[in-house]
Amino acid sequence: MIKFATTALLALLLPFLTIAQDINYAKEVVKTLASVKFYGRGYVSEGDKIAANYISSEFKKIGLKSFKKNYIQKFSNSVNTFPGTMKLSLNGEKKIPGADYLIEAGSPSIKGKFKTVILTANDINDSNILGDKLRSSAGKFIVIPTYNIDDYTKDQRKMISDLIGFVKFHPNNPASGLIILTKNKLTWGGSTVLNSKPSFTVMADSTQEPIEKITVNAENKFYDEYQTQNVVGYMEGENSDSLIVLVAHYDHLGMMGSDAIFPGANDNASGIAMLLNLAKYYKTNKPKYTTAFIAFGGEELGGYLEQSTSLKILFSNSKKSSFS
Repeated sequence: MIKFATTALLALLLPFLTIAQDINYAKEVVKTLASVKFYGRGYVSEGDKIAANYISSEFKKIGLKSFKKNYIQKFSNSVNTFPGTMKLSLNGEKKIPGADYLIEAGSPSIKGKFKTVILTANDINDSNILGDKLRSSAGKFIVIPTYNIDDYTKDQRKMISDLIGFVKFHPNNPASGLIILTKNKLTWGGSTVLNSKPSFTVMADSTQEPIEKITVNAENKFYDEYQTQNVVGYMEGENSDSLIVLVAHYDHLGMMGSDAIFPGANDNASGIAMLLNLAKYYKTNKPKYTTAFIAFGGEELGGYLEQSTSLKILFSNSKKSSFS
């Protein structure tokens, strides 16, 4: 029985870091994984599967062995995607997806023209004004302008946060959707749940205020069970009493509509380039211990439970190793 162990990353990589890495190969891996044909390595157009197949082919070229009949180890996750139309106009001005705005990752489809209700941070902290504006928001979009968080107490900040959460996620919210204006950098993520109402975060400097008219057409597709995969290979070491595991996730955010793509060079094509470089190094410099190389899928969806469960099954069923 082989023990499944973890070690300090720096100590593990010291032999690798003291020699010259194959920089050209690393650049080529990042360039390939971040290319348009990989669709952002998300769940639109099966970008995750395209990436997994590429990594599998690199594992094979390097000469890694597989624990099963191939390197692919499947598991399922729910996920919300935006494979089709993604259009948003504010006061008649078309906005650029991914540059001017992001849709909340759990948003459902929506199409139409809407009037707005402006709800400031001060309004949110006035119960009378808040109640009146929420009641008047039926069939409209709520717009929350930018505000300076330092101008509000801890309790007031919580009230603002709770209200945004209510408008985004509560089915009893009467509004048709939400627009949040921000001065901060736009950051996106994945979602394994489908919200009852759509919401958008919009760069404040991309639009004229006040926002009075909204035209939107956003198409989502939700999967209850989307089958994705890890890519797992290994290399036999000088000693077989321990198993060292090197990991990096390969998935990214994919696409937001048919035009906005998130290539994910730093997150985490560069990590996969390091993983493959390590595999190439150890192919010609036999590791002291048997070493597994795992390219994780589903990380952007927080799929650590699915990953750990599926890997435990994989290693436990393998003659090469088991958890203990």
